[in-house]
Amino acid sequence: MPRCIHLAPHLTDDELYTRYRRAHDPVERSHWHFLWLLAGGMTATAVSAVTGYSAYWIGHIVRRYNTDGPDGVRDRRHALCAGRPDLLASQRAELGTALAGPHPEGDRWCGRTVAAWLSQRLGRQVGRQLG
Repeated sequence: MPRCIHLAPHLTDDELYTRYRRAHDPVERSHWHFLWLLAGGMTATAVSAVTGYSAYWIGHIVRRYNTDGPDGVRDRRHALCAGRPDLLASQRAELGTALAGPHPEGDRWCGRTVAAWLSQRLGRQVGRQLG
């Protein structure tokens, strides 16, 4: 018989429901939904059947909630590379100037040629997707 997962008493059932209904981010909404259903006495297996997420992931979100409180429920993918530009302002200006003129080798500017130009300037490999 599956056992119920223990939730730390950071928020009441009603507060969990309110956060679930008011969440704007869909991933965060799913996390609050997990917690609200678990607080109502459902098992992780039952929540998995309702939401489509694995019981393992549901347990992972619960551990984050129990450890970090409501802040642990956030979608952490948004903070991975946020606010870190690939190029400095001076490098962006230099790139803009280069793109405004003809290609130095007579080629046309495209993702491949921009990536090659960036690779020379930055001293590291730049994929054509970034270019």
